[in-house]
Amino acid sequence: MPFALEAKGAGTTDGTLVQQNSWNGGCGQLWKIELLDDGSYKVRSACSDKVLDVTDASQDDGALIHLWSSWNGTNQQWTFEPMP
Repeated sequence: MPFALEAKGAGTTDGTLVQQNSWNGGCGQLWKIELLDDGSYKVRSACSDKVLDVTDASQDDGALIHLWSSWNGTNQQWTFEPMP
């Protein structure tokens, strides 16, 4: 069964936790990927204008990811690596 990144409960407010869940095609699992000038990406919820944000800009393994209003912080910038 495929998995997806999901805004918990299809939430749309600042602080909504983001989790992995089984794919169901709901709005909380749909994302817009925006290329930024520096080559990184912003990942925006299709349900709201909120973006993926690392809680408290943590650099620790297992840090929580949530939705937050975009403010262009480095904790809202993402890179993607190809799978081998």
